[in-house]
Amino acid sequence: MHAFLLAILLAQPAPTAETSYVYWTFPGPYGEQVRAALVNIAGGNPAHLITRKAQNTYLSGRTMPENLGCLANQGICADATRGVLGLLGLTARIDATAERTDDGLIVRLKQTSAQGGDPVVHAGSGETMQAAAAAAFAAVLGEAMLILNLEPADANLRLNGQPFGQGSGSYTLPAGKHTLSVEAPARQTVEQEVILSSGQVLRLVVDLSVISGKLTLAPQPADAAIFLDGVPWKTPQTARDLAPGKYQLRVESKGYETFSQTVTIKAATQHDLTLKLRPAEPPWRTAAKSPHPDTLARKTYARLRFDLVSARDGDVGLPAEGKVDVEVLEQKQSIGLVGMGIAAGWRDRHMIIEALGVGIQTGSDTTETKLAQAILGELQGMTRVSIRPGWVGLRYPIWRIEPYVLGGLEISKESIRGVTAGGSEFEVNDTRLLLGFEMGMRYVISPDFFAGAATSVTLWPGSRTMATFTLDGGFAFDIPGLK
Repeated sequence: MHAFLLAILLAQPAPTAETSYVYWTFPGPYGEQVRAALVNIAGGNPAHLITRKAQNTYLSGRTMPENLGCLANQGICADATRGVLGLLGLTARIDATAERTDDGLIVRLKQTSAQGGDPVVHAGSGETMQAAAAAAFAAVLGEAMLILNLEPADANLRLNGQPFGQGSGSYTLPAGKHTLSVEAPARQTVEQEVILSSGQVLRLVVDLSVISGKLTLAPQPADAAIFLDGVPWKTPQTARDLAPGKYQLRVESKGYETFSQTVTIKAATQHDLTLKLRPAEPPWRTAAKSPHPDTLARKTYARLRFDLVSARDGDVGLPAEGKVDVEVLEQKQSIGLVGMGIAAGWRDRHMIIEALGVGIQTGSDTTETKLAQAILGELQGMTRVSIRPGWVGLRYPIWRIEPYVLGGLEISKESIRGVTAGGSEFEVNDTRLLLGFEMGMRYVISPDFFAGAATSVTLWPGSRTMATFTLDGGFAFDIPGLK
């Protein structure tokens, strides 16, 4: 405010021979404080002799007139003070005093004119000496003081349509009628008329209303629960007025992932949001990521299996037992076998090593065969003993479910019983090396027990295949020192 007032004073025309000079005095206990305040406010106005230097400079430049007036003849002067002022070319004298009250400071400027008339007192009040002196000096100049308390404090001001200043504080302006506008971003502009008289101090409090923004939200699913800054929002599709700023939005619905995000609301802006919640992961997917601890609890296992085997039709190519000239070339139909087996192995999270597996299967079923020299015959049944040394595979635990695959070499001893042809009966025996594969699924009941089902195939180029369906159960355990 003081800088603004100083700018007004400095803008006054430079004094000429007709400039009206005013002589200032500062009686009373606050005299020097008042002088210091007025130097900051009006010290740049050469017409007001406030500082001692300005007074001395003015007086030293004066020449005494031939007519000394009251100095020569006091009888011609109605008032000696005014006579002296006129003699020195001064238009007035101002006596500046101050006093402290419960409400602050009051500065009084008693102005005695060289032209006569009663002295005029200009007063100004304020919380500080500077503010009080500024108000009083404005009254001397025929101006008024406007003290503004603004919200926001940095609001912009316009006076009669022209930029006037910024922010809360004290402003000096000419007496009369004015239009004051207060503006700020995202706030409602306030415009009002002010009428000021000379020397008046007017205090105004101006609180600019915030221009709200609007927010709507269309969620999917439509019955999702919505929270704005933690408070339930029941009608999200109806526009809601919100003060500009940031808000925490949270959307929840059963079976969907919770959505949370900071939303920034802008003034005088409608924000229409749509949101499609992402379905939550189904339990099986979560289980796939986190196998049950029971599936990893024991490293070593043994299992007992029950086998249902289909010995497929196809080439046999085995000589008859004790019959040099007889050879079973082909089995015309499949034979069903049943059997049992045991196996033991080791496993970690994804790898399986089945060290040894032994099984036996047998079945009685009459089927046609083809012998050498295109002789047709029959067989009555088959017995099979298998040994699986060191099968290797993989498993992938999903919660308590454990799909797996194994593979390796199998040593198989087959006995084909009751082969008849041309009135003779004989047996066919053979031990062969085969390739075997097993795929299955186990359910881990506890850290110690599991049960499952599997299918396996054994084959060799040029030989018929064996397809086996297996039901098995097992026991898992730890071997001390084996990890």
